Amino acid sequence: MELGRWAVRTVKKTGGVVEQPAGSHLWAEMNLPVPNERSADGCFTLYVEQSWFGYGSKKATWLLVCGVPISSIPEVPFRLVKPSPPNSPGLSSFGRSRSVRPFAEWLCQIARLANPPGLSANAGAVPKHPDYANAVAVT
Repeated sequence: MELGRWAVRTVKKTGGVVEQPAGSHLWAEMNLPVPNERSADGCFTLYVEQSWFGYGSKKATWLLVCGVPISSIPEVPFRLVKPSPPNSPGLSSFGRSRSVRPFAEWLCQIARLANPPGLSANAGAVPKHPDYANAVAVT
């Protein structure tokens, strides 16, 4: 849980996205906005199901997004598929904790759009070093 707290503090300071299972205790502990709400600092939470990105089960997920206008969120590559039950045979607990590549790439797209909360796209944002322009932290 400490890594989650650190990720939230970092994203609130620098902008970005934090992914956690839907209903994570981290939201209540850190007073984060639930889906369809926005915090005073402009952060908001999105609800997604990782099956929309090709994951083998529903995998309900909350995303805390800071420093990215909601209108800039990339389109969700929504797929209508019948996912397997979350504890279906053949999917280890390690496998259930993983995310599929399209979802990870979509999260990276959001993170690349981030500016520190409260700053416009060009006003006062620290320029990204070209060697780290595509670097993101995934927890």
